[in-house]
Amino acid sequence: MKLQQIEWFAERAPNIAMQTRAADRSALIAVEIKHRTELAQDYEIAAGSAEASMRVVRESGEYPLLSGGDINLYSLFVERAQALVHERGMIGLLTPSGIAADKGASEFFRSISSTGRLDALFDFENKKYFFPDVRASFKFSALIFGAPQRQFAASECAFFLHRSAELELPGRILSLSAEDFNRVNPNTGAAPIFRTPKDAEITMKI
Repeated sequence: MKLQQIEWFAERAPNIAMQTRAADRSALIAVEIKHRTELAQDYEIAAGSAEASMRVVRESGEYPLLSGGDINLYSLFVERAQALVHERGMIGLLTPSGIAADKGASEFFRSISSTGRLDALFDFENKKYFFPDVRASFKFSALIFGAPQRQFAASECAFFLHRSAELELPGRILSLSAEDFNRVNPNTGAAPIFRTPKDAEITMKI
């Protein structure tokens, strides 16, 4: 939700967006603000709107787990879905991989992974195959979890996927219990990333 200078100026003032150093961008923006140009006024309105939106989200009390730090809109959809689902319902979403790996999402992810509510986490690398207009290195996850009263004996997980068909390959999916998540990453609650079940087995033994 935080206003991204490069993206905002890219279509309005490419000369500002293309500056490689943040200090150089800031200097050019300061010139625009000093002369009170139309561009500067539009930028100040957009920045103020973004700040106000983040303040509303944080102070609303509706997003206690995923409204910290630089708020990403996708995380709000995840938490809203959790609030709206039936007490024994299921939620399935495509989200950026950060939902299971980023520090800002750790409290939320731990709340589903360490309590048996995580049904499946399938992590993909885009490689321009799924979303041609999104950079190839972008990673996203199919996140499937239950409401507070819906729990599973183990979670099905797979990482570094490039095609959904890979889920059919023998040994591609690993099964992780709530205890496994707690043992591997007890402090952050992040998902342990394994390429194969053998990797997971060795790590668990360690």
